[in-house]
Amino acid sequence: MPEKKPCGICRRWFKPDPRAGKRQRVCSAAACQSERPRRNAAAWREQNAQQPRNLAHIHAASRTLAAHERHRPLPRS
Repeated sequence: MPEKKPCGICRRWFKPDPRAGKRQRVCSAAACQSERPRRNAAAWREQNAQQPRNLAHIHAASRTLAAHERHRPLPRS
């Protein structure tokens, strides 16, 4: 059975869910659960800072889709 450990966000001690075991890093508090993905995304962006953040290709694709929307087949009933 996993021992208690401190939450990575609020630092309160919690007992990890037995199914997650040692992998669980934050407690089940709603505030901690909503903060966890935000911190994970920030860490990913920092580690992958060299990735181009050029949104021009996204805008071009959306313009192309909008221009060709009339050529899409109608949904089947």
